[in-house]
Amino acid sequence: MGASGHNGGMATLGMSIGFREAISRYGSDTAKACLRAHHDAVDAIQSLIKEENIDCGFAHTGKLNLAPKRS
Repeated sequence: MGASGHNGGMATLGMSIGFREAISRYGSDTAKACLRAHHDAVDAIQSLIKEENIDCGFAHTGKLNLAPKRS
């Protein structure tokens, strides 16, 4: 079978590393700025879809981060 002609895309609300790791690597201010930039980018995509009335099945489903242990 050939390609369907459909394209799937995903915009995530986080970094490829955990937030604690980002703080360790880059410092608190930079880690927060990076996370904010991710959220701003998804918001910009959502706004563009709404403004241009793009029928693309966009779903802003959220994100949940869980701690693997109490500490």
